[in-house]
Amino acid sequence: ASRLTSGVYIYRLTGNNVVMTKKMMLNK
Repeated sequence: ASRLTSGVYIYRLTGNNVVMTKKMMLNK
């Protein structure tokens, strides 16, 4: 269960980074 939770956490973290990167690119 802990392994699945950490996987979901990493997936969410990566998703947030992608969204932030897109926003930064749009600002440029």
